[in-house]
Amino acid sequence: MVSVLVNTTQGQFVSEQELVEVTSKLNLEYWLEKNFLLSACLPAFGCKSVLKLAAADEGLQTAAYQFGQNLGYFLKAHQEINWYLNPRANSRDYLDFCALPVVMHSVETGEPLEHLALTGGEQQGPKLPKYDYSALHQLVRSGPGLVKSKTVLEMFRANAFTNLNHFPDSAARDCLKKLLSAINI
Repeated sequence: MVSVLVNTTQGQFVSEQELVEVTSKLNLEYWLEKNFLLSACLPAFGCKSVLKLAAADEGLQTAAYQFGQNLGYFLKAHQEINWYLNPRANSRDYLDFCALPVVMHSVETGEPLEHLALTGGEQQGPKLPKYDYSALHQLVRSGPGLVKSKTVLEMFRANAFTNLNHFPDSAARDCLKKLLSAINI
């Protein structure tokens, strides 16, 4: 539990600081690191802890951890992709500049996206630029980032299924598989 609290706190700090050097953070490795801390560590450690308390062998504990991690990534990626698919998304709402569709857009196009920084006016914090989130939303919706993000999303789903298959048949395993299958874009 302490690891989860430390990771979540560190993830929040990382998120708040990412706009300082945003272009160097538009990569999948950064997205995975940040979202493990914010979204995947709780299900990963939670799943492993349940099996540890049940005295399951190390192999099943590892499979449970990896299932929880992939589930956390899957749910976060799903949330971010849906925001970009929603034509009525309010661009005035806070938008994670390092969301998976933005990252994949930048990776696929090589576009650094600095041109979306607004000059003058309101700043988001000391020396942090404010970005034109409406333009970012339109750019990502029309580019290759959403398609690539869906591929990454499906990779997380497949990894979660693979890890579930390490467990014996049970009603719980079937429910988790149905849940993963039901969440679609």
